[in-house]
Amino acid sequence: MNPPWGRLGTLFLLLCLLLAGCYLASGERVHRRPFRQGHDGSVSGTFVSAEGTHRDTLQVGKPYAPVRLSLTAEVKQGELTLTFFYPDGSTAWEGTARSDRPLTAVTYLRSDHQGLVYYHLQAYEAREGSYTITYRIQEPPTPTPTPSPSLSPTPLP
Repeated sequence: MNPPWGRLGTLFLLLCLLLAGCYLASGERVHRRPFRQGHDGSVSGTFVSAEGTHRDTLQVGKPYAPVRLSLTAEVKQGELTLTFFYPDGSTAWEGTARSDRPLTAVTYLRSDHQGLVYYHLQAYEAREGSYTITYRIQEPPTPTPTPSPSLSPTPLP
């Protein structure tokens, strides 16, 4: 016969493992403005305190699209790290806001085959923080033909 604390210990261990990867935020408010053709999409959030990792996606709706990301983040205490990933799962870009150094950046990457961009927010003892991610499909510019050089001089009018 198993002692009763054996089951409780196992249950406690499983609960600890489940909570280890959690993102806990108090006073959090998140606002999402979905991307539409011709308009930027955005995700912004504020919190009183946060700890842990939050995984999320941006939906651009176009597979393998070039995406321009404008990022800002700040905290009064602790750290808040934003990490973006290539479609293969490797890290494309990462930046951290600290109490003495807010984060402001622009970066570019491509959406995956489903038109998604993956990112993580990682908070470490973060207090009174905020972040904004603004995104848009950045179409490549139309190439302008360059005149070919010639050996003869161009006459003046």
